[in-house]
Amino acid sequence: MAERTLLFVAFVLAYLSAVIGSQAIVYEVFSTAPFFASAQATTFLMANAVMFGLFFYHRSKTRDRWINDEAREFLAARSSQDGAPLSTWRKRVRRGIIWGPTIFVLGVFLFFPENLAIVSHLSGQPSLGLYRLEIPLTWIIVYDSQTYVDSRLMRSDTWIVATKGIGRAGLGAYWHKAEPVSEINFYFAPHDSPDAWFPEHAKVLSKQGSEQEFVETQ
Repeated sequence: MAERTLLFVAFVLAYLSAVIGSQAIVYEVFSTAPFFASAQATTFLMANAVMFGLFFYHRSKTRDRWINDEAREFLAARSSQDGAPLSTWRKRVRRGIIWGPTIFVLGVFLFFPENLAIVSHLSGQPSLGLYRLEIPLTWIIVYDSQTYVDSRLMRSDTWIVATKGIGRAGLGAYWHKAEPVSEINFYFAPHDSPDAWFPEHAKVLSKQGSEQEFVETQ
């Protein structure tokens, strides 16, 4: 039982490291490349294929040992004096250990953007100067950076991506490369900042004193 629990935990950690780590590497290396989206999708599918392959390979290699262990425990229970079968809770725990990794991987795969969004919120909500942004939990915080000079905030950038996983958008949308994706860029800088840059087509939402807020949407 303990060995199976450790294997389950190890598989979960390895899966998260493979999928999220590969996406992070692709972002760092190809974030400015024209094929960035294709590289992300390809890496995601390859990481899942590798982890699913390793999982089923392990199941096939340990199948005989698992059957023999089950047969031994069944015969031991029958030959015991009271002949009492295994308790219900032990059967449920064993069934959960067997099917838990498959259900977990399937859930992460079908709702990967939503899971990635939750992970991106672990560091807290982004902010623009003194203004805190309330980003929905299912939106991915891709980039959040603040630049200070002499303890004064000179600029703040935040990049948000909102999309749906296969479980919500459907397999057809991803198959036809029509998955719903929205990107939002927030930019903040004091109006008198020497290196302040504002998009020409940005819409001024409000003005307060010597500062201006701009929001660029795509």
